[in-house]
Order: sequence, then structure tokens, then C-alpha cells
Amino acid sequence: MALPAWARKWQAELHALGNIPVVLIIYLPRLFITSLVVAVAQFCRLGAWMLDETSDIVRQPKINKRILIVTDYLPPQTHGIAIRFQQYITHMRKLGHEVHVFATTQRRELETSFDHPRLPSVINPWNVKNRMAYNPGVRLAWTLGARQWDVVHVVYPSLIGAFVIAVCAWRRIPVYCSHHVDIDFYATRYTRFKVLRRFGLLLYDLIARWPCAFATVNAAPTLHFLHAHMRTAPGKVERIPTGVALAAFSPTGPTHRTADRRALLERIGVPDAAAKAADPSSPAIWLLVQRLAPEKDTGLVYGALQLALERVGALPPAPADPPAGARRGRASGAAGRGASGAAGAGMATGSMPIQVVIAGDGPSMGALQAEAKERNLPVTFLGSVEHEHLPALYRAASAFVTCSTSETYGLTVVEALASGTPVVMPHCEVFDELWKSQLPSEWMYDPHPAAGAPSSAAASAAASHKLLESLTVASGAAAAAWLAHNPVDMSWEGATDELLRHYDRAIEANMPYRREKSSNKLAVLHSLLALLWSVGLWWLMRAYSRYLIVLFARLMLLDIHIRN
Repeated sequence: MALPAWARKWQAELHALGNIPVVLIIYLPRLFITSLVVAVAQFCRLGAWMLDETSDIVRQPKINKRILIVTDYLPPQTHGIAIRFQQYITHMRKLGHEVHVFATTQRRELETSFDHPRLPSVINPWNVKNRMAYNPGVRLAWTLGARQWDVVHVVYPSLIGAFVIAVCAWRRIPVYCSHHVDIDFYATRYTRFKVLRRFGLLLYDLIARWPCAFATVNAAPTLHFLHAHMRTAPGKVERIPTGVALAAFSPTGPTHRTADRRALLERIGVPDAAAKAADPSSPAIWLLVQRLAPEKDTGLVYGALQLALERVGALPPAPADPPAGARRGRASGAAGRGASGAAGAGMATGSMPIQVVIAGDGPSMGALQAEAKERNLPVTFLGSVEHEHLPALYRAASAFVTCSTSETYGLTVVEALASGTPVVMPHCEVFDELWKSQLPSEWMYDPHPAAGAPSSAAASAAASHKLLESLTVASGAAAAAWLAHNPVDMSWEGATDELLRHYDRAIEANMPYRREKSSNKLAVLHSLLALLWSVGLWWLMRAYSRYLIVLFARLMLLDIHIRN
């Protein structure tokens, strides 16, 4: 018998959780064990201290830093957080710093003896290509408890940050927490039930956001996002620096740009690609590099594209009421790959004067492909593109465009600008803080020009008009000439140097607490606390185990009694 619609929906929701229900059962035992490991590590440090075999970071500073980074985000993930931290780690190691990394994944060819990409983790149900650590694990617990660190950097979102911050606070180690995702925005977009959304945000506050108040420094790509995301104390905030690999993402000579453009035109099926490669306006190429998801508002580009093609007669005028698929923020569909929108009624797709190229993958890919075909738009989907192949795409484009207002920085914006490609972006708090005073005002558009519109379709149409105006300006020769005279010079080397200065300030701010702990009296008190902590953990673990045994016995209709 077929299940009703509501039952199928809940079944799909439970299936998406994967092995999370099992993790919830073993979470507390694993947490008890990792906490006990920290306590044992402290006893070992007490023995080393009594034998005078520990290094004193207060009285004997080293010429380099020993840095611990805890993150869920590293390549082969292709989003901005993963790219950002791989660059930080690479450049800090080149400078001679000892950087240890605990993560959920890492490329095998990049892994060193200082990397530990095996944190206990589960698949992220909201982004199945990522894994999220749910427990610190024994190795991280021992590393935190037994070794000395100049600074510990925790990358958020993270479910294990509270544990790391607690251990570091106990040991007086400075903690630098950087926040990179607007959790509140995504919870609103992706959770249909208000009660579940509020409960989920409360849990995230308890295990992630509120413990960060005890960190030495909290940072984010923009200060506006950081202050909106959490309460911060004056003097304990930083804007985490950002850069780009200038050796790869940099403007090249006309010959190389023409070659990149010709390769892309041939790839998307434009006839006479060799003849058209030298003219960036015939056809114009609008490039998007992003995860394909509802919150990215890609439908606005479709609206602007249709308006532009109608003006030049490449498409017949759209009906007054746009098709259902044209709604902004439409529901995502099944993922698809590689196909482009079908040809217009009077002109082949490759012959149209504007081409949209989208590099990326995600839950909305199938729906976006279907919409492009339904509206007869010249849109080509390249699927997921490796980061090293992006520079050629940026250089081949006439303009880069993003419609997302949910970014906490937008690394692709910097990459496109560094490549010499004008960028069109919406006005929002983050982009205004970063770029409003740096770029021509015509390159930024109002995503809500008709806030009082009678329908969402009317609001989307008004936003598409504004987007088209910005794209028309940014795709012109004058925009490229302006960017050539005002290049973006933001290297990862410079960003890493700035991050190290942030670490220095965190270390200096934490130094009074570290000096306090280095006294003999506090060292003994610290060890007594570790002993009490161990006894308390043993009692909690014993009680939890007894409860689980009784619970499962009753579920199996067994009558058992546990003595003592």
C-alpha cells in the first residue's frame, strides 16, 4: 500500500539524516571518553612539570608559532572556506610555523604528518558533499590536553567548538574563532517547520555560538556579519583577511584572454568561435560560479537574460505572467549535468548575442536546467569545476555576476576582479561593506527595487531590470578599462601575514592568564581539578551506560536488574 504524501515527506526527511540517529546514541559515551583523555593528558603534563621537562611558553618564546586549526572545511571541497584555509595553512608553513590541522577530509596529495583529516563525522544533510565533525575524537583530545599551543583556531560552523574552547580556557590557551556561514539565513531558507527551526538554532546557540563568547578573539570576513551573527565584546573582534592566488588569478595579455575566450566559446557551442574570440561583446558571456541552491537567486539572471534577448529580437516577448519555473527562489529539483538550454524559436542557442555560463553544482541544478529549456534561454551548465580551472573561465567572461545576498564574503568576487573581469553584485550589507566604495556604483544593483510590489513575480521582474542595467554597463569595454587601471591586489601571502598579526594580538591579550597558570600554586590546583573531572566523568559514564542497558532490555521485553 502506498504511503500518503505526508508520510513520504517525513520518510524522505529521516532518510536524509543518514546515520545521525545512531550518532546521537553514541555521542555522550564518545564525549565522556574524549574528556577523560584530556584529563589523563593533564596528569601526564603534571608529571613532566614535576620533573621540569615542560617548555615554558611564557618565559621561553620560540621564533615560530605552534598553531592548531580545527575545521570541517578543506579541499577536495570547492567552496570558499575550504580554499581560504588551505591557502592559510600552506603559506604559514612556508613561513616556518608548525601548523597542525584536524579536519573531516583533505586531499591525499596535500596531506602531511601534521594533518589529521579523520575527525569523527557524519554527512551534512544540508550539503551532502561536506562532512561535519560531531565529536573531537581521542587524537584531538590528547593533542589539546598534552601539547603546548601558541594559539588554537576554530573554524565555524562547527559542532565541536565548545569542547575545544572549554579545554583551551582550562589550559589558558588563546582561541581564535572565525565565523563564515550565516546560519540564521540558511535555517530560515531550508527548514520548513518553525518549531524545528527554532529548536535547531537554540541547539546551535548552546553548542556553538554562545561558547564563542569565551574565545580570545572572534572574527568573520565582514564585521557587519559578525555583529549580526553573535554578541561580541569590544576589542575582541577582527575581520579575517582574504586574498587570491595572484599567480593564477591575474589579468593576462590580450592574446591569452582571446585564447581563453575562444576555448569557452567552442565549449558552449558558439559557431565561428575563432572569429568571435577577439570581441568580448559578440557574444557577451555572463559567468556565474557558485553552488546551485535556492538562496543564490539565480532566477534573476534568467530574467535579465530574457529581457536583453527580447530587446535585440533574439527572443519573442515573454507572456505577461511568467512560467511557474521563473519564480525567484523556486524549489530545487534533482541534479543534472552538462546540458544547456534549448535553442530559441527563431535563433540557434549558439548564435544568440548573450551567453550565460554557470559553473557549479547543487540541489537546484535540475530545476535550473529545466527552466532554461522552458524559457528557451542560452544557458550552459559546466557542472562542478576544479578550482585550478577557474582562472581561464573568469578571463573568458565579459562580466561575472552573483545574485546571492547570503554571502559572508564572496571569494569568487575577488577571484573575478583579480582576473580583470568586471563583477555585478547586489546591494547587501556584506557587499556594501566590502565593495561599495571600491567599485563603480553602476556595477551594484538593488535586489529589492519594488519592495511593495503586488506579487513576487512583479518584484522579480523589477530586480531583473536593475540587474540588466548593471550587466549592460559591466559588460562594456569601459568597465574592463576601468578595472585595468584599478586592479585588485589581494594576495594570500598578504592575507596570511595579516592573520598571523591577528594571532599575535590574541596571544598578547591572553598572556596575563597564561602567566597566572604558570605559577606553582595554580598548577597544583589545576591537577586537582583534573582529578575531580575524571571522577565525575566516570560516574556520568556509569549512569548513562546503566540507563541504556535498561532501556534496550525493556525494548526487547527482557527483565533485568543491575546491582551496584
